[in-house]
Amino acid sequence: MPADRTCAEWQARLSPYADGELSPTESLAVAEHLSSCESCSGEFNDLLETMKTIHEQLPRLKAPEALRERVRADLNAADLATVHSDSPGWRVPAAARRRTGWLAAASLLLV
Repeated sequence: MPADRTCAEWQARLSPYADGELSPTESLAVAEHLSSCESCSGEFNDLLETMKTIHEQLPRLKAPEALRERVRADLNAADLATVHSDSPGWRVPAAARRRTGWLAAASLLLV
């Protein structure tokens, strides 16, 4: 990132930085900026405290067992489709391809 970015532009990168979503180059640039900017460093510390509080205070939710079983079954089916997709003549139905992304997101509920 260019050095002439405003603090607002840097602060827009703080959440992705805290979540490890930035490229190594972008992460390094944010870290360097945080080491030299008191305002952004304060914002980042506030963000980290908020994340910590949310993690500690919010109850862990667990998906209903029926949903968990359905997601597991669909994920297993998606894994089988992936294994067989290299076989000649095998096609994964469009509906299954569309569901795979949603299944991956739903699987996060299981963690």
